[in-house]
Amino acid sequence: MRPALSLGLAASLAAALGLVACTGGPNGPAEPGPGHTSTGLALSAHADGAVGFHYVVTRVACNGESLDPADAVTHEATEPFLPFEFQGDPMNPAANHAFADHFFTLPAGCYDVSATPIDAAGEPMSGCEPARAAGVEVADAETTEILLISHCESDPVGGLDGIAALNHPPTLTLLEFNPSKFNTICADTKVCAIVTDIDDDKIRLVWQVTKGELSGGPTVVSSVQHGGSLTECVAVGSEVAGAFEITVWAYDQRYDNEVWIDWEAWFASEGHNILSHDSLSFPLYFMGEDCYPGGGSDLDKPDVSPPYGDVPHGKDTESDGHDVGPCDAKVDGLDCFCVGERGPEGPMGPRGPKGKMGPQGPEGPEGPEGPAGPEGPEGPVGPEGPMGPEGPMGPEGPMGPEGPMGPEGPMGPEGPMGPEGPMG
Repeated sequence: MRPALSLGLAASLAAALGLVACTGGPNGPAEPGPGHTSTGLALSAHADGAVGFHYVVTRVACNGESLDPADAVTHEATEPFLPFEFQGDPMNPAANHAFADHFFTLPAGCYDVSATPIDAAGEPMSGCEPARAAGVEVADAETTEILLISHCESDPVGGLDGIAALNHPPTLTLLEFNPSKFNTICADTKVCAIVTDIDDDKIRLVWQVTKGELSGGPTVVSSVQHGGSLTECVAVGSEVAGAFEITVWAYDQRYDNEVWIDWEAWFASEGHNILSHDSLSFPLYFMGEDCYPGGGSDLDKPDVSPPYGDVPHGKDTESDGHDVGPCDAKVDGLDCFCVGERGPEGPMGPRGPKGKMGPQGPEGPEGPEGPAGPEGPEGPVGPEGPMGPEGPMGPEGPMGPEGPMGPEGPMGPEGPMGPEGPMG
């Protein structure tokens, strides 16, 4: 059973809240409804949309007593918020809470009380729990004052932290052929690409034949990345003569969910059509033994099969100065010659012996000077040298002060008397 609050506490709360009596019109105060009184204050909406409380008070049996069902009466009332806010104990003295108040006049006994926040339509507020008190005792000749707190959820609030970063596609900065982009059949050539990325991203290269059909490669033979620079080399070969085209694509990558993924693919997964790559297409030529432009090594001879087409006949004017019969003239700006009409292609001869090693290259530059060694221990002290000659005598010092006079000496003996002078 809940203890009853004294009327004095109710009076002090009323004084603290600044409650004033409400007067009616010329005929006096308005008549309250059965069993309760009303403040008669105008409706005032709270910031969350609540405008007041709906009260329900139901008679229940007190501890140790029985209750006639006919006495289990329910009283209901609706009150708007008061035009001021609840302050002081038990709230924080500086807090301000919207509240309503209803005074019920009831038979002594025990009651269950609930107060439900309502909106302007009189409906229970979504997100607000009814405030309840059970078994509140109302004593004879006393007022039991209770404070009910209804708790409402706050608006959902979260944080958003936007981090923005720049990304740049990689750049193909250098392409090298070793030994050349003009090659003989059945001999591989190596092509190396150097790619840089200013964001120091990991770089992935894709090599593909985009014109013709090569019998060998491109096959990656080395790939080294330091920071934002990648050097990758592929080997390419062909068993047939012809002109071919290879394209290399460079993609920058990011580390996502423990795997490397191209930035371009990541953008696509996020719904963005953003390209982040660089590419370069280049030709490669492989030749047989049927045309030797200007003499020299097979590695320097272009292919004279299509797309160059058949070569017209002419005079040999650029080799040894002799006419040797029908000759091929210039092919794509290069002079070449052949002997006689071209016959059917013969079978491939056996591979020649391995060539000898070329001359030793020039000596490389001298390396940088190594660091200085540690300092050695201090040597022993040498013998003392001979004494030098005596220096010259310095100048004579100044004369000192005159000393005091000594004591007077004894008087000497009296001398002989001189001759007497002449008489005047």
